[in-house]
Amino acid sequence: MNVEPFEFDEFPEPSRPRAELEAFRRMLDASQGCFSLSIAVCNTPVLREYLISELKAEHPGINIVFISPGTIDVFGVTETEVIGEKCAALFVIGLEQSISSTDQEQRTLRSLNASRELWEHSFHCPVVFWLPEYAASLLITHAPDFWRYRSHRFEFVSEQANVFAGMQDNFARDYVVAAALSKDEKQFRITELEQRLAEIGMNPTGDMIEHAMFWSSELGYLYNFSGNEEKSLYWYEKSLQFCLDAGQIFAGAAILVNIGYISFGHGRYDEALQYYEKSIQITRQLESEAGTRTATDHSKDDHSADMRRKYIRYRAFVQSRIAEVMEERGKWEEALRIYRIEVLPAYELQGDVLSIAITKGKIADIMQKQGRLDEALRIYREEQLPVFERLGDIHSQATTQGRIAGILLLRGDIDEALRIYLEEQLPVFERLGDVYSSFMCKSNIALSLLNRNKSGDINQALILLHEARDAAVSMGFPEVNTINSIIASIPQVQTSRKL
Repeated sequence: MNVEPFEFDEFPEPSRPRAELEAFRRMLDASQGCFSLSIAVCNTPVLREYLISELKAEHPGINIVFISPGTIDVFGVTETEVIGEKCAALFVIGLEQSISSTDQEQRTLRSLNASRELWEHSFHCPVVFWLPEYAASLLITHAPDFWRYRSHRFEFVSEQANVFAGMQDNFARDYVVAAALSKDEKQFRITELEQRLAEIGMNPTGDMIEHAMFWSSELGYLYNFSGNEEKSLYWYEKSLQFCLDAGQIFAGAAILVNIGYISFGHGRYDEALQYYEKSIQITRQLESEAGTRTATDHSKDDHSADMRRKYIRYRAFVQSRIAEVMEERGKWEEALRIYRIEVLPAYELQGDVLSIAITKGKIADIMQKQGRLDEALRIYREEQLPVFERLGDIHSQATTQGRIAGILLLRGDIDEALRIYLEEQLPVFERLGDVYSSFMCKSNIALSLLNRNKSGDINQALILLHEARDAAVSMGFPEVNTINSIIASIPQVQTSRKL
């Protein structure tokens, strides 16, 4: 099989565990066919619905009972709802609507306390009550015997969800790290951010405007990475408004680029260009104003000059985005012109050797598409790789080694390409804990094995592809469908899941 290697970007390792959800899954698996009582504490309906939808997808036999407001006999309502039905698990939702901290009688909780033994006799499956924190506390106080019946308590409550914690949250500005969160962790993070914004409202004042600007921008980033264009655009537009309210015009220009990138990702190239060009227009204006201040107020020379350099550098970055549009449209010479005339000179003027090397790599990428393999290989080996080595940027070195391996595959030098993937690239990504890049490298190793097709190669490739698919599903990577298609196209052979 002749399969092109994957190209990929760089995302670091996620930093937050999913222990609670994994424990919940283990409980459901271990309790099949027998009664157990669990309390799942979750303050946010959006997160609760997401978690339940994920669990139902894995356990189709889960039955859900909604307790309507004013219910006294919770057991009776539940038994009537599921009578005669076989359940893999039973989720009880909405109990909080029938209890209140100001209720002196607490008839609903007293009734629930009295029914404790009936649940075990009637339901031969895990029973889970989903409650917000305050309702769980009332349950402990007013239905203590029922509470003691529980086998498990699961906490889906984040201390990071409140506004005060959010103000200390430096993670909110590190969107690349956010992209590397697993699918479940992304949803937890989304819920945290949405809860903070709900708490301060959509018309924050003072210092909270800037926090709202960052939180909503990260939401736009996370939703876009998760494939939800509508919500991504909603939050980016909110962030843009917060930028304007805070007088952060430059930050607003960056949001315009993010919105344009969504359009680019969906093939709406004209629309993407409009956003990019608007961002450049704003940046040019800011650059001009900084130059004027430098000329008229010598006390602000250093700051204004620094800001002007920052605007020039950012404009070069947006020009790179425009070049990407040209590249996708097949206008390779125009893309090369932009990189050489608009982007490289800006970085060279500032002596930004890292950005120069990255840009030259993009030029080499286009040359590779044009079939100019010798030129592309020379740039990777002589103009890009030495810079990364000199800077000690081992991640970029490994990424460039992958580009070199891709060209060697096209030339038919599969053994050398495999050596690079296995010796120069994968160990680096695994040592750095870069889950996404390791996943893509393993996928490329599998494709190289399929191309080589020596004895045992298909078996080994299938093992790697199955591992890659599992990682893609767990992390929510968009390449999962591509991996599935490749697996489906391979003649199946006897495989062990170990290399």
